[in-house]
Amino acid sequence: MNIDPLQKNDIISRWKNKQTIRAIARDLGLSRHAVARIIHQHRKQTESSSGEILPVSLGDIPLTRKTKLEPFLDQLKDLLDRYPKLTALRAFRRVAKGWLRRELFHRSHLCQNAPHQAQSQNDPI
Repeated sequence: MNIDPLQKNDIISRWKNKQTIRAIARDLGLSRHAVARIIHQHRKQTESSSGEILPVSLGDIPLTRKTKLEPFLDQLKDLLDRYPKLTALRAFRRVAKGWLRRELFHRSHLCQNAPHQAQSQNDPI
């Protein structure tokens, strides 16, 4: 369903004036999901970290933040180069296993280097 830009502007202005999604949809003869989608697109554009406000008609805003996989990209590329038929689940398990090993190593290293405090016999346990 195509909604013209004037109607999108009307939806956004009504929403900014504190009208509910259900009321907007009823007044304009649209589904609640269509109204919610337009509002979501608007919020996504106005909360952009780049400061650029792109019109809704240009589509999705390019992703500017890092993904959760960013720290593991090199490791994943190496795995896929070595094993081209590796499934996503096995790749995840390998990466998670490596991450867990590094995390445990760092924690044990921190515990070894932390100053130990002797407890006196009067201190409660």
